[in-house]
Amino acid sequence: MDTVPPVLQAAVQQASLPSSVSSRSVQLSFLPPHQPQIAMWLSIAVNGAGQFYNGEWNKGWLMLAPWGLYPLAWGGDALLQTGYFRTGVFLLGLGVKVYSAWDAYQVAASSEQHD
Repeated sequence: MDTVPPVLQAAVQQASLPSSVSSRSVQLSFLPPHQPQIAMWLSIAVNGAGQFYNGEWNKGWLMLAPWGLYPLAWGGDALLQTGYFRTGVFLLGLGVKVYSAWDAYQVAASSEQHD
């Protein structure tokens, strides 16, 4: 069962982008490139969005990760009848948000200078 049905292969080929276009560059192509203020405000709105805008995909996912811990913290607090886990994850997320905004601004500004 390692083979892909021809119908599915044809559908994937029709839906795929041309080889000269990267799927990552298309996702935020409606925004002007390397604008430090845009990168900063995107990261303030959503952790990691400024990194995605700057093309730093791995860093963007890393910046977004603390908010993924929030449901686990909620469960831990429910088990222990406390609010410590949620508070900790919330504060970690805020700290990452500040760093994410600063980093996105700096990277976009340095990219703008090199263009």
